[in-house]
Amino acid sequence: MRQWLRRHLFLTIGISSVLPFLVLIFSDLPAESTIHRVLVLLWQVLGIGPHVVANLLARLAPELPGLIDALLVILLGLLPYVAADALLARLRARRARRAVP
Repeated sequence: MRQWLRRHLFLTIGISSVLPFLVLIFSDLPAESTIHRVLVLLWQVLGIGPHVVANLLARLAPELPGLIDALLVILLGLLPYVAADALLARLRARRARRAVP
């Protein structure tokens, strides 16, 4: 598990940033509550990738049903994190090839 977390650091960050989004969707917290405000703040700061996708989808396709919209936000929002992990893996592999005599 630790090795997987090291290899997929950005994806781990991305998944943990989607958790506040899921809690906001599936909970019935009042908008005035402190927990709701904290979750929104976490979502806006940690989940910048999915947050940007959510805003784009709301503007480009406002008629999407809620479940499809949420799934697209999660899947498309995690793409930058997957790309960052792939780039980091390439850089590590390149460095490892150079280190071998």
